[in-house]
Amino acid sequence: MQGSPGDADYRNARLSYRITAGSAKINFPVITFSVESSAHKLFERRFAPPAGTAPLEAGESIDRMVSLDPASDADWSAAYDKIDKAKFSWSIDGQPSGGVEKPVHKAWP
Repeated sequence: MQGSPGDADYRNARLSYRITAGSAKINFPVITFSVESSAHKLFERRFAPPAGTAPLEAGESIDRMVSLDPASDADWSAAYDKIDKAKFSWSIDGQPSGGVEKPVHKAWP
């Protein structure tokens, strides 16, 4: 994220990711991303592929970028300013799939 919501220089937090089909064709999954501190959910995004999205063929990869929306909690901005790290997690088709703790005030590699 850059700036603060409402400011002219504000830019949503963005996430890029890659999906790679293993040895079989897969349908593009619905993925939910979230970033949470110990006290607040900061960002979230549920990404469902557009209707008619073709399956990924075996061995095929696709790169995507999504904006992470600020959580509806009115205090998220204040919480964001006060914390150094948060847990980034994701679920695929409703199943928890992973998570990692990362710093919140700099880009993640």
